[in-house]
Amino acid sequence: MSESGEERHISLTKPELFKVLAEQIINLLKVAPQNCVEIRELGPMFHKFYGHNVHIEEYEAESLEDLIAKIPHIAYVSSKQCLR
Repeated sequence: MSESGEERHISLTKPELFKVLAEQIINLLKVAPQNCVEIRELGPMFHKFYGHNVHIEEYEAESLEDLIAKIPHIAYVSSKQCLR
């Protein structure tokens, strides 16, 4: 944790980051029609729901598909490019 005046900043470990991401993805899928989010809509939906973008570089991923592949126990991209 670092402090700058009245602000505090914390840094999460990689496992903690993935745990938070998993919870966020699960919550998005719960509210999505048919529990499916088109991969091209994941970024905008994530931003609308959480108020910030998915920072794939924090997860050492090159794309959203690559990021989702890192959490196969949570979600996957179907043959219709739908996140489930």
